Order: sequence, then structure tokens, then C-alpha cells
Amino acid sequence: MMGYVIGKAEGKDPGPKVGRMQKEQKERHGHVTAITVAPEYRRLGVAKGLMGLLESASSNSYKAYFVDLFVRPSNQIAIGMYEGLGYSVYRKVDKYYQGGGPNGTDEDGYDMRKALARDSKRETVRDGVAGMAAGSELTLNPPSTIFLSWENVKESKIFFCLSSSIYHHPFMTLDDGLDFGHWSFIH
Repeated sequence: MMGYVIGKAEGKDPGPKVGRMQKEQKERHGHVTAITVAPEYRRLGVAKGLMGLLESASSNSYKAYFVDLFVRPSNQIAIGMYEGLGYSVYRKVDKYYQGGGPNGTDEDGYDMRKALARDSKRETVRDGVAGMAAGSELTLNPPSTIFLSWENVKESKIFFCLSSSIYHHPFMTLDDGLDFGHWSFIH
């Protein structure tokens, strides 16, 4: 296998506005759970292609406002790649990676986002100088961050499992999934 990306659809569409003061919440988004590319296929555009497929599915099928992902601030190679794909740091989550830092310490996580076509005013992202200035200065504690439980994940409308390989794993789809060659929508 050359690589894969696993993502999910999160959030919901805003309800009807009540009064003038209510601001529309743009929660509906695609989330990158994991992406990996085999070492011998790196720097060939595989990750860019996989991310493009997930972004397209999030935008066209799920009608999402943005795609987000979490990355370690110490992973400068990944951050550079994501910035090159149009992502910017939205916020920093304090001690997001528990025990995963140097010598077993906790490490913060960057929540990076990329606005999709539905967010034409780019209200779901923070754009800073070189992508890092605005969001990396806003720190939240994990309890202030909304994470989906498995019960909420089961309620999601669509999951993504996209792979770039010479073979297709049958366990990537369910009976009611729509299989499009090497990538699948799993309802």
C-alpha cells in the first residue's frame, strides 16, 4: 500500500435563525483522523492526492464548511505539508497528546483547518502570518475542546476511508457503503 487517509464527517447544519442576534454556527466539517504514506512513496504527491479526495468528499458529499486535523507542534514536516495544502492553525489544545512528548511528557496539539467552498467568507479558519501566528497563540485546555464519543461518531452521516494502493481491502467498506474503486464512503 502506498498510503491511506481515514476521516469522518462531524458536526451538523445550523438550525433556523431566531432573532437578529443569533450567529450561524458552522460546525459541519470533515475531520482527518489519520494519514500515512509509505516512506518510498513520500514527496511524490500521494498525500496531496489523498487529502484532495477527502476534502472533495467533505465538500461535495457532506457539504462541510471546513476540514480539520490535529498535529503535534514538533512535527514541522507535517505542518509544512499541511500549510502547503492550505491549512492554518486554528488553535492550540493544551496537552492534547498525553504522554507522547519527549521523555513521556504531554505535548500540545495544533488544530489545523482549511475552509471549503461552502465557507466562502472563510469564517471557520484563522489566517495568520505564514499560517501559524493567529491560531497557535490561542490555547484551549482539552476539557474546553469538543471531542466526539463513539456514540456520537456512530451518529455521523458519513465516514471516509481513502486509500492509494494496488489492491483494495474489503474491510474498508460496509454492505451499505458506496465503493468508488480505492476509496469508499461508509454510511
